Amino acid sequence: MTNVEQLPEPTHCYVDGCVRENELMLHVADDPWLGGDYCMEHAREIVASTPLIMTCDCPICMRARRVVSEERRTPLLAGPGRWQVTTETSAYLLELDQSGSGSLVRDVGAGDGRAPEAVDMPSPRAVALRGDGEPVPVLWAEVPVVGKPWTVLLDVRRDGIPTCRRTTIVRTIVVDPAH
Repeated sequence: MTNVEQLPEPTHCYVDGCVRENELMLHVADDPWLGGDYCMEHAREIVASTPLIMTCDCPICMRARRVVSEERRTPLLAGPGRWQVTTETSAYLLELDQSGSGSLVRDVGAGDGRAPEAVDMPSPRAVALRGDGEPVPVLWAEVPVVGKPWTVLLDVRRDGIPTCRRTTIVRTIVVDPAH
């Protein structure tokens, strides 16, 4: 979909300083010509951080979501449901609707302490973050796995610009916890 008159013929990733070959065309604005060709590493970063790509139904964005999601190593949680996820430093209550979006409440400092998998690592610290203690909109959440960090994509600022958060190591997961 490159218009040779408006965009140069792609040979490398459009990110300044990246010399990898282009692998995926992304549409990154309402104007379909405001896009470019990116290496897969930069394409994944852009898809994860650009709300337009997550919601746009144009063929370019749909293909980008398909290509990037096919290579996703960790599956996403599907809703509806409730999960209490406790990490080394905090506890999270996640509620998702049928679309896989919903809200996440973080209780900082309510974690289960150092994980056995991290015995040789420095002690984790509970750090306060924006939105702690209140429901924060969730765009997607990976399936949490005990013994590994957990990743969620949030709309912390509530302006459509997503924030990707990665937790300390997950200690416990309770499905559909009681109120």
